[in-house]
Amino acid sequence: MTDRVNGHAFDTFEGMPASTSIGDGDLIVGDHWEEGQFAGEYEQLERYCRARYNNYEIHKGYFEKTLTENLLGKLKTHKPILIWIDCDYYSSTRSVFEKLLPLIPSGCVVYFDDFELLNYGSRFTGEARFVAEMNRGAFGDQVELVLDKSLSMDSNRCYRFIRCDSGPSFQPIKGRHSTDQVRRRTNGSALP
Repeated sequence: MTDRVNGHAFDTFEGMPASTSIGDGDLIVGDHWEEGQFAGEYEQLERYCRARYNNYEIHKGYFEKTLTENLLGKLKTHKPILIWIDCDYYSSTRSVFEKLLPLIPSGCVVYFDDFELLNYGSRFTGEARFVAEMNRGAFGDQVELVLDKSLSMDSNRCYRFIRCDSGPSFQPIKGRHSTDQVRRRTNGSALP
Protein backbone atom coordinates (compact mmCIF):
# COMPACT_ATOMS: atom_id res chain seq x y z
CA MET A 1 0.00 0.00 0.00
CA THR A 2 2.99 2.33 0.16
CA ASP A 3 2.40 3.29 -3.46
CA ARG A 4 -1.30 4.12 -2.85
CA VAL A 5 -1.57 5.50 0.70
CA ASN A 6 0.20 8.39 2.40
CA GLY A 7 0.18 8.84 6.15
CA HIS A 8 0.16 12.30 7.70
CA ALA A 9 0.97 12.73 11.40
CA PHE A 10 0.41 15.97 13.29
CA ASP A 11 1.85 16.88 16.68
CA THR A 12 3.44 19.83 18.43
CA PHE A 13 5.84 17.47 20.23
CA GLU A 14 5.58 19.99 23.08
CA GLY A 15 2.95 18.06 25.01
CA MET A 16 -0.50 19.22 25.92
CA PRO A 17 -1.28 22.90 25.56
CA ALA A 18 -2.90 24.71 28.47
CA SER A 19 -6.63 24.05 28.67
CA THR A 20 -8.70 27.06 27.66
CA SER A 21 -12.21 25.62 27.88
CA ILE A 22 -14.40 23.69 30.28
CA GLY A 23 -14.96 21.36 27.31
CA ASP A 24 -11.33 20.27 27.69
CA GLY A 25 -11.45 19.27 31.36
CA ASP A 26 -12.40 16.45 33.67
CA LEU A 27 -15.77 17.28 35.23
CA ILE A 28 -15.80 14.37 37.68
CA VAL A 29 -12.63 14.53 39.76
CA GLY A 30 -10.95 17.59 38.27
CA ASP A 31 -8.02 15.54 36.97
CA HIS A 32 -6.97 17.75 34.08
CA TRP A 33 -4.16 17.24 31.66
CA GLU A 34 -1.17 19.35 32.54
CA GLU A 35 0.54 21.72 30.14
CA GLY A 36 3.50 19.87 28.59
CA GLN A 37 2.20 16.41 29.53
CA PHE A 38 2.75 13.76 26.80
CA ALA A 39 5.57 15.64 25.06
CA GLY A 40 7.05 13.68 22.17
CA GLU A 41 10.41 13.28 20.46
CA TYR A 42 10.16 14.54 16.88
CA GLU A 43 13.68 13.42 15.87
CA GLN A 44 13.18 9.94 17.29
CA LEU A 45 9.86 9.51 15.44
CA GLU A 46 11.35 10.85 12.20
CA ARG A 47 14.29 8.39 12.41
CA TYR A 48 11.93 5.49 13.12
CA CYS A 49 9.64 6.32 10.19
CA ARG A 50 12.48 7.08 7.75
CA ALA A 51 13.97 3.62 8.41
CA ARG A 52 10.67 1.87 7.63
CA TYR A 53 8.46 3.96 5.37
CA ASN A 54 8.54 6.25 2.38
CA ASN A 55 4.87 7.25 2.36
CA TYR A 56 4.56 9.55 5.35
CA GLU A 57 4.84 13.16 6.38
CA ILE A 58 5.21 14.42 9.94
CA HIS A 59 3.78 17.89 10.46
CA LYS A 60 5.25 19.58 13.54
CA GLY A 61 3.17 22.32 15.13
CA TYR A 62 -0.40 23.28 15.96
CA PHE A 63 -3.19 22.15 13.63
CA GLU A 64 -4.11 25.73 12.74
CA LYS A 65 -0.64 26.17 11.20
CA THR A 66 0.18 22.70 9.90
CA LEU A 67 -3.08 22.07 8.06
CA THR A 68 -1.94 24.41 5.30
CA GLU A 69 -3.74 25.28 2.08
CA ASN A 70 -1.09 23.28 0.20
CA LEU A 71 -1.74 20.14 2.28
CA LEU A 72 -5.51 20.61 2.10
CA GLY A 73 -5.15 20.87 -1.68
CA LYS A 74 -3.45 17.46 -1.72
CA LEU A 75 -6.35 16.00 0.26
CA LYS A 76 -8.78 17.18 -2.41
CA THR A 77 -7.05 14.85 -4.85
CA HIS A 78 -6.05 12.09 -2.42
CA LYS A 79 -9.11 11.84 -0.20
CA PRO A 80 -8.64 10.67 3.38
CA ILE A 81 -9.74 7.10 4.06
CA LEU A 82 -8.90 7.16 7.78
CA ILE A 83 -8.69 10.11 10.15
CA TRP A 84 -7.21 9.15 13.51
CA ILE A 85 -8.04 11.83 16.07
CA ASP A 86 -5.81 11.84 19.16
CA CYS A 87 -6.42 15.47 20.05
CA ASP A 88 -7.66 14.83 23.61
CA TYR A 89 -9.25 18.27 23.81
CA TYR A 90 -12.56 19.30 22.33
CA SER A 91 -11.05 22.56 21.08
CA SER A 92 -8.27 20.76 19.17
CA THR A 93 -10.68 18.23 17.68
CA ARG A 94 -12.95 21.02 16.48
CA SER A 95 -9.99 22.91 15.02
CA VAL A 96 -9.00 19.87 12.92
CA PHE A 97 -12.51 19.22 11.64
CA GLU A 98 -13.17 22.85 10.76
CA LYS A 99 -10.30 22.57 8.27
CA LEU A 100 -10.98 19.01 7.05
CA LEU A 101 -14.78 18.95 6.92
CA PRO A 102 -15.15 20.14 3.30
CA LEU A 103 -12.67 17.44 2.18
CA ILE A 104 -13.89 14.35 4.04
CA PRO A 105 -15.66 11.88 1.76
CA SER A 106 -18.72 9.94 2.82
CA GLY A 107 -17.63 6.60 4.25
CA CYS A 108 -14.29 7.82 5.63
CA VAL A 109 -13.40 6.09 8.90
CA VAL A 110 -12.86 8.45 11.83
CA TYR A 111 -11.23 7.01 14.94
CA PHE A 112 -11.34 9.02 18.18
CA ASP A 113 -8.49 7.79 20.37
CA ASP A 114 -9.62 9.51 23.58
CA PHE A 115 -13.40 9.38 23.10
CA GLU A 116 -14.14 7.60 26.37
CA LEU A 117 -11.06 8.71 28.28
CA LEU A 118 -12.42 12.09 29.36
CA ASN A 119 -15.58 11.96 31.51
CA TYR A 120 -16.49 8.49 30.19
CA GLY A 121 -17.41 9.87 26.77
CA SER A 122 -19.71 12.59 28.10
CA ARG A 123 -21.19 14.82 25.40
CA PHE A 124 -20.03 17.84 27.42
CA THR A 125 -16.28 17.39 26.94
CA GLY A 126 -13.46 16.20 24.73
CA GLU A 127 -13.80 14.35 21.45
CA ALA A 128 -17.25 13.07 22.47
CA ARG A 129 -18.48 16.67 22.66
CA PHE A 130 -17.42 17.21 19.08
CA VAL A 131 -19.26 14.07 17.89
CA ALA A 132 -22.40 15.14 19.77
CA GLU A 133 -22.24 18.64 18.25
CA MET A 134 -21.78 17.34 14.74
CA ASN A 135 -24.67 14.94 15.10
CA ARG A 136 -26.90 17.73 16.46
CA GLY A 137 -26.27 19.67 13.23
CA ALA A 138 -23.67 22.22 14.37
CA PHE A 139 -21.76 21.69 11.11
CA GLY A 140 -24.81 21.43 8.88
CA ASP A 141 -27.68 19.04 8.49
CA GLN A 142 -25.93 17.19 5.66
CA VAL A 143 -23.12 15.57 7.70
CA GLU A 144 -22.93 13.18 10.63
CA LEU A 145 -20.70 10.67 12.36
CA VAL A 146 -22.21 7.19 12.67
CA LEU A 147 -20.78 4.64 15.09
CA ASP A 148 -19.43 1.70 13.06
CA LYS A 149 -19.96 -1.27 15.33
CA SER A 150 -18.14 -3.58 12.91
CA LEU A 151 -14.93 -1.61 13.51
CA SER A 152 -15.45 -0.32 17.04
CA MET A 153 -14.72 -3.51 19.00
CA ASP A 154 -17.17 -2.66 21.80
CA SER A 155 -16.15 0.97 22.15
CA ASN A 156 -17.52 4.29 20.96
CA ARG A 157 -14.33 5.27 19.17
CA CYS A 158 -14.79 4.27 15.53
CA TYR A 159 -17.18 6.16 13.25
CA ARG A 160 -18.05 6.55 9.60
CA PHE A 161 -18.36 10.07 8.29
CA ILE A 162 -21.57 10.36 6.31
CA ARG A 163 -22.57 13.24 4.07
CA CYS A 164 -25.67 13.50 1.94
CA ASP A 165 -24.72 16.61 0.01
CA SER A 166 -22.67 16.99 -3.12
CA GLY A 167 -19.37 17.01 -1.21
CA PRO A 168 -16.42 14.74 -1.92
CA SER A 169 -16.95 11.03 -2.32
CA PHE A 170 -14.87 8.00 -3.15
CA GLN A 171 -14.93 6.79 -6.72
CA PRO A 172 -16.07 3.17 -6.80
CA ILE A 173 -13.63 0.55 -8.00
CA LYS A 174 -15.16 -1.09 -11.04
CA GLY A 175 -16.79 -4.39 -10.18
CA ARG A 176 -16.52 -3.90 -6.40
CA HIS A 177 -19.62 -3.43 -4.26
CA SER A 178 -21.91 -3.26 -7.23
CA THR A 179 -24.85 -5.25 -8.48
CA ASP A 180 -22.67 -7.07 -11.01
CA GLN A 181 -20.80 -8.76 -8.18
CA VAL A 182 -23.48 -11.29 -7.26
CA ARG A 183 -22.11 -14.78 -6.78
CA ARG A 184 -24.04 -17.32 -8.80
CA ARG A 185 -24.70 -20.75 -7.37
CA THR A 186 -23.15 -23.64 -9.20
CA ASN A 187 -25.84 -26.16 -8.22
CA GLY A 188 -28.31 -25.05 -10.89
CA SER A 189 -30.36 -22.87 -8.52
CA ALA A 190 -31.90 -19.70 -9.94
CA LEU A 191 -31.03 -17.89 -6.71
CA PRO A 192 -27.82 -15.85 -6.53
